Amino acid sequence: MIRKNFIKSLLLVFAVAIGLPSFASSADKLKLLLVDGQNNHAWKETSPVLVTILEDSGRFDVTVSTSPASPPRAPRKPKKGDDEAMKKFAADIKAWELQSKKIKEQSAGPVSYTHLTLPTKRIV
Repeated sequence: MIRKNFIKSLLLVFAVAIGLPSFASSADKLKLLLVDGQNNHAWKETSPVLVTILEDSGRFDVTVSTSPASPPRAPRKPKKGDDEAMKKFAADIKAWELQSKKIKEQSAGPVSYTHLTLPTKRIV
């Protein structure tokens, strides 16, 4: 499902890049914000490719914004409540809290943009 949505977004970007008039001057370039960093796909590999394609078309001025890493998921409480399992769970919780705190301190705040937004300016 996520892969289908990503492929649809990628095809939409290509369609827009190809469909725009090629006579646009550099002053007429559309500003495009590409937000990456999430969404279970190879964004580290695909973002530079998208930027190159869009900027080489001469129609876009692309800015990339990478969303901060999200905190890891909390460990699940063990189903069996023996002492050894509970000790491991307590240690996992402490490690998770430290890791989450570190990530929150590094980020400026919660950001969760996961969709490509095309310019609102009339293109055709």
